[in-house]
Amino acid sequence: MATVIGMGRAGSNFLYYQLRKHPKVSVPALTEVSFYSRFFSRGFDWYKKQFKGDTSQVGIDVSANYYLQDNFVHRVNSFDPNTKIILGVRKPSNWILSYFQQMRTFDFSVNNMEKFITEFEWDDREKVRHINMSDNYLPNQIELYKKEFKGRLLVYDFAYLHNHSVELLQQIEHFLEIPSFFNEANYEDIKVNASGRKNNRFLLNIISNDRFRLFVNDFLPQSFIDKLRTWYVRSGSPKKSVKVEHDPLHKELADKLLASQDEYYQEMFKEKGVLIY
Repeated sequence: MATVIGMGRAGSNFLYYQLRKHPKVSVPALTEVSFYSRFFSRGFDWYKKQFKGDTSQVGIDVSANYYLQDNFVHRVNSFDPNTKIILGVRKPSNWILSYFQQMRTFDFSVNNMEKFITEFEWDDREKVRHINMSDNYLPNQIELYKKEFKGRLLVYDFAYLHNHSVELLQQIEHFLEIPSFFNEANYEDIKVNASGRKNNRFLLNIISNDRFRLFVNDFLPQSFIDKLRTWYVRSGSPKKSVKVEHDPLHKELADKLLASQDEYYQEMFKEKGVLIY
């Protein structure tokens, strides 16, 4: 088993879209199956059923919200203490700006950048948790994962994914100990859930609804879901990267509140774009 745990806005949807093509990988019908966060009460048997591949395949759960879940480490280790963990990391000040923009797509009430950073709300269906992202959150999470997932943690720089996508996929193959598949010839260069994609707020709210997602997951054939997802990704994705202009005051605030974490990020990836601990 392997789990891509985030960060949100750091390429997790891209990895889901690409890794599902690998013949030795089995992924759930839906991205963000969120078992260890929002659906843990459904039990391990329900979770196992999400991976419909054969025993020769590696099951990969791609749920970026695990990065926000404070009891994720305990839960994943209670299910399988050998689960390999993949984490994408983005420069914190850039990440929070991108995350803020994405959340505003879903929720009109998200409009205060300082509150978004210092009182971030994460609702895992059990309770609403408030996270102070400015309180050394990224370094604390990284150090926790390095300790708890020693020998089975891969951390990549989002900038490396952006510039060396095929190489990252190949390093993930090696990390997961699965046969080589990805190369320049079969790689599909497509922007998945990228900034600048064409979004429909009404449609996004429907497909993000838990009841709708569970209905689709439980009752629709995976082949149909795959075709629908491929259409959605290709129809809305920009043909090339789009530079998003953020509010200068928001950027100034993010740079100020997350300055030390930006330094931590830069130090972490100063020599390599992919780290294995």
